[in-house]
Amino acid sequence: MKITASLIDKVSDTMWEEALSKHGDYTAIPSSDHYAISETLRALYILQIWEREGSQGNPGKFLRTYSVNDTMVDGLVAKYVGKAAPAAAPSEKRASRYDAFIKWSRDHIDEQFTTEQLTEQSGFSYPTTLKFLQESPYFRKVKRGVWEPCDPAKKKVTP
Repeated sequence: MKITASLIDKVSDTMWEEALSKHGDYTAIPSSDHYAISETLRALYILQIWEREGSQGNPGKFLRTYSVNDTMVDGLVAKYVGKAAPAAAPSEKRASRYDAFIKWSRDHIDEQFTTEQLTEQSGFSYPTTLKFLQESPYFRKVKRGVWEPCDPAKKKVTP
């Protein structure tokens, strides 16, 4: 089904008519219903953009990039696009990213890396990575911008 402006207008009219018949007056329609209607229409306009751009990628993910409510995404995609939207991937915790970076460093002890390489490996921003490197016992500064993963139990002492 192609999402057009006339389809969105038709959906809007239908939703408002249902709300009006249920509550009897526009002023009696609760704000939660107003929100649901406006969010549905906003999502349809976003799906229209997704179609205009060639329907590339997953429509559910596209809607989520516009912060459409997750509870609405699956139903809207199934109804208007006919595809199943994947569940939102759980976000990775910062602590687990640090743990993965430390584990990686243990596999590369005594190798030398630039701060930029370590930033790319860690997945953190440059300032966050630099601060971690400066405070971590798992890395030793070789010279400006060059770091060496090390074992904190066997930390080298420079003479």
